[in-house]
Amino acid sequence: MERLATVDVLSEDTASDMAQAAMFRNVLAHEYGDVLDQDIVYEALQNLSRYRAFLHELCDYLDDVGAI
Repeated sequence: MERLATVDVLSEDTASDMAQAAMFRNVLAHEYGDVLDQDIVYEALQNLSRYRAFLHELCDYLDDVGAI
């Protein structure tokens, strides 16, 4: 995700948010840590704005380069 920001596909903020989401996904998928606070998990899963921003920025980039 961070590389996508360095080549101007994503904004720095969106790349950072998506990198954090990927790390969070790894914690959930691989069960790192024995205790996960259910409120934190629920809140993170409700935050869809980072994914909307990712999709919009990616679509804008693909449109700009004539890929769609």
